[in-house]
Amino acid sequence: MSKKKGVSLVYVIIVMVIATIFAASISVLTRANTMQAKVQKDNRDAYYLARSGIELMYENLKTNNLMKGFVNHNTVSGGSFSHKFSDIPGSVVDVKATAVQVVGSDNKIVTITSKAKLNGVSEDEKLELRFELVIKNDAGNKIIDTIRDFRWSR
Repeated sequence: MSKKKGVSLVYVIIVMVIATIFAASISVLTRANTMQAKVQKDNRDAYYLARSGIELMYENLKTNNLMKGFVNHNTVSGGSFSHKFSDIPGSVVDVKATAVQVVGSDNKIVTITSKAKLNGVSEDEKLELRFELVIKNDAGNKIIDTIRDFRWSR
C-alpha cells in the first residue's frame, strides 16, 4: 500500500506538464496568427493607398488638362507628387506619371506609378496604371483623340 501513495502525485504532475505545454502552444499560435493578420492588414492598406495615389494622379491629369502636356513631351509639370493621408498615420504615397512614344505613331503610353509606405516600415506596394493616348493631327495641331487600353499591374 505504501508504494501506491505517491502515484496520484505523479499523475497530477504529468497532467500539469501536459496542460502547460498545451497552453504554451496555444499562446504561440495565437501570437503568430495575430502578427500575420497585422502584416496582411498593412499590405492590404498599402495596396489601397498606392491605388488611391494613382487615382489622385489620374484625376489631377484629367481635371487640370495636364494630359495635353504628354502630346509633345514625355513628362508634365505636376507629373509627380508625394502625399500623406491625414486620416492614416504613417502613410506616404509617391506617385509619378510618365509617357513613352509608341513606335511608328504619335500615340503615347502613359504610365502612372504609385508606391505606398505604411507605418514607416517597408510595407511597400507598387502599382502601375498604363493607358494609351491616341493622338491625331487636327489642322496641324496635335490633340488627344481618345484614351484607351487601361491596364493595372503590380
